[in-house]
Amino acid sequence: MPVVTLNKASVVTQDTSISQANPTSAYPTGIATRIGVENGIGSAWRSLIKFDLGVIPNDAIINSATLNVVQISAPVGTRTINVHKTTSVWDNTTTWNTQPNFDASVSASITLDNGLVSKAINVKSIVQDWVSGALVNNGFLLKEADEATLSTFRDIGSFDHTTVASQPTLTIDYTIPSSGKKQVEYVGSNTPASGDASTHTPILPSYQSGDLLVVMLGINSSTATITIPSGWTALLNDANNGRKFLIAYRFATNGMANPTFTFSQSLTHGSIVHNFRNVKSIPKNVFSVVSDNTSFNGGGILSDVTSANHLAVVLNVAIRASGSFTPPLSFNEPSDVSVAGNYGFQVAYRYLHEKRGLAPAEKTSTTILPSYGFSGAIILEPLTNNTPTLSLTNPTNNQTLAEGSTFPIAGEASDADNGNVVTVKYKINNGTARAIASGVSDGSSPLSFAKTLTYSNKRL
Repeated sequence: MPVVTLNKASVVTQDTSISQANPTSAYPTGIATRIGVENGIGSAWRSLIKFDLGVIPNDAIINSATLNVVQISAPVGTRTINVHKTTSVWDNTTTWNTQPNFDASVSASITLDNGLVSKAINVKSIVQDWVSGALVNNGFLLKEADEATLSTFRDIGSFDHTTVASQPTLTIDYTIPSSGKKQVEYVGSNTPASGDASTHTPILPSYQSGDLLVVMLGINSSTATITIPSGWTALLNDANNGRKFLIAYRFATNGMANPTFTFSQSLTHGSIVHNFRNVKSIPKNVFSVVSDNTSFNGGGILSDVTSANHLAVVLNVAIRASGSFTPPLSFNEPSDVSVAGNYGFQVAYRYLHEKRGLAPAEKTSTTILPSYGFSGAIILEPLTNNTPTLSLTNPTNNQTLAEGSTFPIAGEASDADNGNVVTVKYKINNGTARAIASGVSDGSSPLSFAKTLTYSNKRL
C-alpha cells in the first residue's frame, strides 16, 4: 500500500481565492487563501485548491486521502468549513464572477477555531472518483458553511507561503488492483551495461510474456550504423554532436534471447533496458533534438490521445558532463543513470487519467549544464480485459428431448473492451468445445449468436 504525499515540490499545484466583494478581481498570489465572510461587508471569500495526480496510478484503490491545510490567521470563534467537489475548470485568473461549478453537496467538513493550527480533511471519496474516472480532477472548493454570518473570514496557507510547513498537502494511501487492471505498470530495468566492441548484447531484465521492453543505447560515433535485431522497432535512431542514440522496443515472448545490437565498427557504447507491463500499444510518440541546452522538453507537443487512463513516458538521452536530469513535476522517475562515462539516460512517467495530452512545459526535464542529445515522450495504452457477459435466451432448463427434437442455443454476448475478439462456444457433457459465433467488440454493441442442435440416436 504505497503512501504518497503530494505537495508543491513534487507535483503541479494550483490555488486561488475568489471574493464576492470584488467579483471581477483575481487573487492568484500571496501567502494565503481566504475563506469566510468579512467584517461588516457581508461578502464571502472562497478558496480553490488543486493537485495534479500524475504520480497516482489510474484506477487505483484509494485506501485513504487526506488534505492538510494550515490556518495562519483567524477571527475569534469556531466555524465549520465545507469541502466541495469542483466540477468545471478554473485557474489563477478565476474571479467570483467566473468561478467554477461545484457540487452543492458537502463532501467533507472541518471545524476551525481561532488557533493557528493544521487540519487534516478526509477527501477519500473525491480522490477515488478522480482516479477511477467518475469525476474530472478540478480540485477542491473550500467555503464557510454559513455564508450569511459576518466576521467569519480566516486565512489558510497557500502554495506560495514562505514556510513550507504551512503549504497545503494531499496524502494518498493506495493499492493497485490485482485483477481487471486499467493501468500500465513500470516493472524495472536491467543493470546498465557498457563496452567497447562492434556488438552489444544487454542482459534483459526479468520479464513476462507480453511485457514491453524498451532499450536506450548510445555509441560514440555519429556516422556509424546500428543494426537492430529482429523483433525490435526503433523509435529513435539518430546522431547529435558526435554520438548516436537508439531507443527501440519490442513485446516480450517466452524464452526469447537477449538481443544483439551490431555496430558498423568497434565503438564505446552503453545501454539500459526498461520493462513495462500491461501495455496494449504505443499510439503516440514524439522526439526532438537538443543542442547545447539545459532544457529537455519531452519532444514538444504531445496531443490527441484518444481515450483515458494512458501512461506518458519521458525518454531522454544525452551527452552530459556531470549531474543528472531534474524530472518534470507530477512524474515518477524510476531511472536516471550515466553509462560509459557521459551517456545520460532518463525515464520518467506519469498517469494521464482523463488528460488527452501534455504541453512541452508539463514534461520538461532539465540538466545542470548545457547538454546534447534527444528528448522524447511516448504514450502507452493499457491492456484492459473486462470479463465479457452473456445473456442466454435459449435453451430453457430441464428439457426432455425425444427423437428428432430440436435444441436451440441463442443469446447475446457483450464485451466492454473495444477491439477484443469475442468467441461464444458450447460443450455437451464436458466434450469438445465448439464455436457458435465470433466477432470483434466495439465496446457497446452485443454479439448475437444462435445454433440449433437436433436430438438423434440418443445424442445431440
